[in-house]
Amino acid sequence: MKVKISYTIESNKIPKVISEMASDVLSKAKELVSLCEELSESGDHGVNSLSKTTTAKMISSDIMETTADMEGVLTGFLANFSPKPDPTGDQEVQMKEAMEKVEQLSKAVKGLGENADA
Repeated sequence: MKVKISYTIESNKIPKVISEMASDVLSKAKELVSLCEELSESGDHGVNSLSKTTTAKMISSDIMETTADMEGVLTGFLANFSPKPDPTGDQEVQMKEAMEKVEQLSKAVKGLGENADA
């Protein structure tokens, strides 16, 4: 049985956490692709294929859980750290500032991913 555990991290660590989670998903996805290739090429439709199919289903479930966690972290981050709308301010300026922050976070996550590949 799986149990969800929550913990608190500094906001500047979010890009690293997301990068690590994305790397985990990538690793699992590669394993899933390999299993599916074996299933599609083997011609075996017996116990061995059933076992591989069960494993593929479990990996898929893990991928879904991790991506849901990523979504939750980023949703919480954006909800708490995006500029709050100022009814007296210029909404176009506020939107531009918010998009710049999202772009900075995106670049930070991408940079961490590139550093992990090196």
